[in-house]
Amino acid sequence: MSPRRAAARRQRALAASALALCLGCLGRLREPLGEAFLSGRPAAASNSRYARVALAAAETDGFSEAAPPKRKEQLTQNMKNRLREEALSMGDENTPISAGFGNPYLLVIVIVLVLGVATYFELGLDKIASKTGGPSDEELMKQYAQMQAQMAGR
Repeated sequence: MSPRRAAARRQRALAASALALCLGCLGRLREPLGEAFLSGRPAAASNSRYARVALAAAETDGFSEAAPPKRKEQLTQNMKNRLREEALSMGDENTPISAGFGNPYLLVIVIVLVLGVATYFELGLDKIASKTGGPSDEELMKQYAQMQAQMAGR
């Protein structure tokens, strides 16, 4: 039998015995002496069907847990060196951490700046600053003069 099938069979057997145990306890709670079961007091000995189911489920089903087959050491010296270097990059009491981004404050600053720039362009604030097509001061003065003349009735 393959290890995969044995593991699946073991899981099914465990689930079935746990279900039987739960059903037996549930039945025991439904009996008239269920209060004694909940309170932890010893109850009168009864040979109910639920108690027998729970006890049968608690017994082993004859399927023993077999240890997985031992494997030959598969770590080569190169892999061990890589693992050691990775572990040392996380730092210890004498050396700082050299793995990862480095300074977490710098990471937060970079994230905030990137989001700020993205928001600036998304809201179109760059177009507002570059807009220079409005009327000049002389044109505005001419428009005010025309409006004044119209209001005066000339």
